Amino acid sequence: MSDDSGIVLVLLPGGTFLMGSQREDQNLPNFDPMHDLEEEGVHRVEVEAFLMSKFEVSNAQWARMGGDCEAEPEFKHPYGWRDRMPDDPLWPVAGVPWRDAFAVVREYSLSLPKAAQWEYACRAGTETPWWTGADRDGALETINCYCEGDSSALTLPIDSGSPNAFGLHHMCGNVEEICLEPVSVDRHSAPSMADLPKSRDETMEKRWASLRIGSQWMCCRGGSYSASIEECRSTSWDWGCFFLFSAVAGVRPVMNLPESTSSQAEPEEAGEGGH
Repeated sequence: MSDDSGIVLVLLPGGTFLMGSQREDQNLPNFDPMHDLEEEGVHRVEVEAFLMSKFEVSNAQWARMGGDCEAEPEFKHPYGWRDRMPDDPLWPVAGVPWRDAFAVVREYSLSLPKAAQWEYACRAGTETPWWTGADRDGALETINCYCEGDSSALTLPIDSGSPNAFGLHHMCGNVEEICLEPVSVDRHSAPSMADLPKSRDETMEKRWASLRIGSQWMCCRGGSYSASIEECRSTSWDWGCFFLFSAVAGVRPVMNLPESTSSQAEPEEAGEGGH
C-alpha cells in the first residue's frame, strides 16, 4: 500500500454461519467462556455475497473521500490518546462519528457493514472467540490491542499484521469499526434507522441522559488498540453516540452486490478503487 492507494475490496462468498456466542457448553458451537450477557446468543444467519474493504480506511483515503474529523475536536480524542493515533497517511482514520461515516461512504456507492456482515467477515469460518483461535496468548501475538502494563499502545498502519482467512487485516484491534445498524444499550429493543436522532442539537441535549437502558447508539465492532484482548473478540461490541466522535472509531466499508450474484463466489480481491 502507498499513500495514494485506493480502497481494495475483497469478494466474500455468501453462506450461512452461526453468529454470536455461548458460554454454557464447550461441546457446542461458538463456545466462549468470556461471553457477555449483552452480547448476542448463537443463532444462524444467512449472508449474501458482498465486497468488503481489505483494510480499514486510511487517513489519506478518508481525506480524499471528503471526510472531516475536525468538526468537534473537543470530543474527538479524550483521555489524551490523540498522540497514539498518528495522522500518517497509511494509518487508520479514527474519531469518526456514525453520521459522517454513513454519509461519506454512501457518496461512493459503498455502505457501512451490517453487524452480521461484519461478524461473518471477522470469523472467516471460525467458531472460536477470536479469528486466530481460542488461545488468548495466540490472539495477543496477532491482534493490536492493549496489554496490561504496556503504555506504548498505538494504532498501526492499515496493511500491517496478519490477515484472517478472508485476507482482511485488523478485523480485531487497531480501531473499532462502525456498523450500519443502531443498537440499544440493553440489546433487547434495537431501534430502527428511522429512530435515529434528527439533528446534532438533539443528540447534544441527550448526550448524558441517553446512557439510560434502551438508549440508541451506533454499534462498533472489533475492539481497538486501547481495548483489552477480551474486548477484541469476534462477538464483542462497543457503542458510541451517533453525532459525536468516538475516539477509537474507524471505518471499513462494504459494497453490497445485486441479488442475482451467486452466493457461492470464492473470496478474491476486486482491485483498488479510486479513492
